[in-house]
Amino acid sequence: MESSSEQGAAPDSLSRDPSSAAAQLAELERLQRPEEGLAPSRGYSALMILLALMMSAYVALFLFAYGGRGAVGAEGTYPASMLLLVPVICASALSQGGRERYGVRVRESATTIGLWVLFLAGFLTLGIANYAGSGYPGWLNVVMPICVFLLMGLRPLRQFASRSTRKNEEWEPARLSGAARTTSVLVGVVLAAQLIASALPFAAAVTGVIVMVAFIPMLFAWRSNFGLPNVGFEWGPAQWACFVVAVAVAFGSSASVVGGASWGWPWAIGAAASVVLVMTVAAFLPTTRRR
Repeated sequence: MESSSEQGAAPDSLSRDPSSAAAQLAELERLQRPEEGLAPSRGYSALMILLALMMSAYVALFLFAYGGRGAVGAEGTYPASMLLLVPVICASALSQGGRERYGVRVRESATTIGLWVLFLAGFLTLGIANYAGSGYPGWLNVVMPICVFLLMGLRPLRQFASRSTRKNEEWEPARLSGAARTTSVLVGVVLAAQLIASALPFAAAVTGVIVMVAFIPMLFAWRSNFGLPNVGFEWGPAQWACFVVAVAVAFGSSASVVGGASWGWPWAIGAAASVVLVMTVAAFLPTTRRR
């Protein structure tokens, strides 16, 4: 009789064991961790705001480069457009890794998708109108970049300022892997090659070749440790800050290339050297990773 009563009491004693309860709570926390990725992340919101500003600048400079030049003038701005497009493509690929880094899943609403379709249709219409030489009102060059920022940055900006945003993300110091360091430097090398090529008389042909030579290997290495998504996963705030500086140099140089008179070998070499230096520094700066 005593043994049966002891056996009956055993499950109750186990359920009240503090160590068992702690283990169960730890397991529950582990199982719920993927769901936490659905909540806003302060770091991810800051990254999305940065990308929204970058895309807004891209649209503004692109419209400036091609605005009012027609089909003939547009050919001369091809190197400038490549100086704008390549950083944007890199940023888009890197942001995929950034999304995984912060454990965020994003589902765009039907309204947002519809607004993007309207914007892209309007942007394409402006390009066709300019290429045909018919032109368009100048105030659209201001409205279009603002629309881009509202579409990309309004929600992250609200999440960043919201108290409900996660602030207790635990990070620890880390170093970039060898593959991420190599790709980080190569990003600077590609941008530098474009900057130097933009000063050549046949810049349009050379910049096109550089883009092909750079992005074909990038596509093959997409899912490897050398791929841009993996690099974006490893990058921390310091690396993104250096990348912003490199992009700012490329964007600023594109405006000079369009101007023509103020662009030449001294500026091209100086800009290229600064981009390589900044991205090399980024490759060896410390980063962070989740605990």
